Amino acid sequence: MFTYRKRSVIPENVQELARELGVSFQRKKVSAELVSAFRSALQNLPAESVPRGALEIREIAQMSIGYGHREPSGLGSSFLQALGLNHKNEDTFLRDHPDLGWLLMFHGSGYVRQAAMEALTTSPSCPFEVAAVVYRLNDWVGNVRTASTEYARRFLLTASAKTISESAFFLLPQVYHLSRWNDQALSVVQDSIYRTEVLDEMREQFLAPRSGKVGQSLRLILQRSDFDIHLEKLVLDARLPTVRAIATETLLMRRARWFVGYRREWVNKVYGMTRRTAEFETRDVEIDFGVADVLGAAARDKSSLVRRIAADFLISKREYLTAEMADLSDVLRNDKSSAVRSRIDFLDRAIASA
Repeated sequence: MFTYRKRSVIPENVQELARELGVSFQRKKVSAELVSAFRSALQNLPAESVPRGALEIREIAQMSIGYGHREPSGLGSSFLQALGLNHKNEDTFLRDHPDLGWLLMFHGSGYVRQAAMEALTTSPSCPFEVAAVVYRLNDWVGNVRTASTEYARRFLLTASAKTISESAFFLLPQVYHLSRWNDQALSVVQDSIYRTEVLDEMREQFLAPRSGKVGQSLRLILQRSDFDIHLEKLVLDARLPTVRAIATETLLMRRARWFVGYRREWVNKVYGMTRRTAEFETRDVEIDFGVADVLGAAARDKSSLVRRIAADFLISKREYLTAEMADLSDVLRNDKSSAVRSRIDFLDRAIASA
């Protein structure tokens, strides 16, 4: 409606409310009903719409600051007084309507974003709000980051498990792209995600089919051991083959690994040729589980991706094969996947030459 793009990540009703609330704020006629309606409209927005959605909301609500604008020197300036954001004035809009901060956190002025984060008094109630707070933790203005960290410490840890878990699928990969925040802010975000009730909710979401980079999110949540107790359940009952494969690999190989970036590797120094190689970090997994149950389920899984992992495990244990493992190798020997059969062929040759 109000953007120049052919397609917006912000639904029409949110655009209408953002424009109306932004204009009302400029005219100093903000009402509690309008603020409540705007926040209610955010409930159905996904977390991944924040990066572009923040820019669109700023444009739609007319909160941009033109090139060459000079910020005031402090919060008590006439600039903030004109916006009703002077902390010395008890009749400010943000004091009367703290939830107005969910709009003003996208303002073009860092002073206004800081005041918005300091005014908020409630926990995020939807994935979009959680992601918006995390992006303010990475704000380019230091004072906004400080105010956002204080807010996150008080309220992010009390947000509902469903809200945090749903946003975590988007936020976990973003950790490697948000470079301005400090260790304290990162710790608050991680502590909110690794709450027991949040991990329980994420287990249910990993069990169900869903779109997006689910495998990447699962590997990233395994950076800490808190989620390990759920892996056996994922091996047996997850709907997505990628989830079953990662859970199976992590348990059988007793190693969690996750992507951290790329590095340049020399191919030919004489001609200056390099190639980009993915880098992973790992940690050992130390948890008791039913090895026979997991291996048996993997060997009979309908996905060849999971069956290959079972074959790899048999190869790694070829010197200590039990009778049950030998039976599973017989099952995989006639597998319809050539990748699985070739692994069992290698296993047979290795055993024969031992």
